[in-house]
Amino acid sequence: MSEAGPPMRETGAVFERVLDRALDCRQVRDALDRAQGALSQEHLRRRARQARSAISEAAEPEYREYLRTRSAAEAAQGARGVRSGPAEGREDEGAPQAVRASVVAAGAAALLLPTGYGLSAFGGHPYIGGGLVTAGLIAGSLAVGAGAGDLLWQRLTRTGARTAAPSAPSAPASAEDADRAREAWERALLERGLVPFLLGRLEEAGARRRS
Repeated sequence: MSEAGPPMRETGAVFERVLDRALDCRQVRDALDRAQGALSQEHLRRRARQARSAISEAAEPEYREYLRTRSAAEAAQGARGVRSGPAEGREDEGAPQAVRASVVAAGAAALLLPTGYGLSAFGGHPYIGGGLVTAGLIAGSLAVGAGAGDLLWQRLTRTGARTAAPSAPSAPASAEDADRAREAWERALLERGLVPFLLGRLEEAGARRRS
């Protein structure tokens, strides 16, 4: 079994714990009684430790699944820690220049038009007033155009976000999923690895004793 996932200290501790369970299970204890001292429990323990790599191969699929689930759970936990915050400023960061332009243009129109009309009607400066009215109308047109551009940009942005959003996101793995995968790995190591190995050594010892 590869040691690329959990550190060797962890896999070694799991092997020792499951080995204790295997030596204490009823099948192995009954086989030890039938062997009538041909092999001791400590002798079996040493033999199992020597064959640890070969025994662990029996639970390789469950071990790989444990590694995958544990990594996915850790990644999901890390993603939850950074998910809040940065997205809040994206709308402001992506706002186009047209938003600010429409505000400036609208303010200029609101100032120029009343002033121009006032000068034309009451100030005795028709040419100046007319120029201000013309400038105000231009500023108002710019404000309308910029506002329309802003509305179009927002609609396109929302449409693109809906298109890019995944339709059915898969549920991330959790710590409970990793725990269940670890239990499945340990159970496979016990039932398909250690218990058959120990029974096989006891049967060999019994056969030698009878011959």
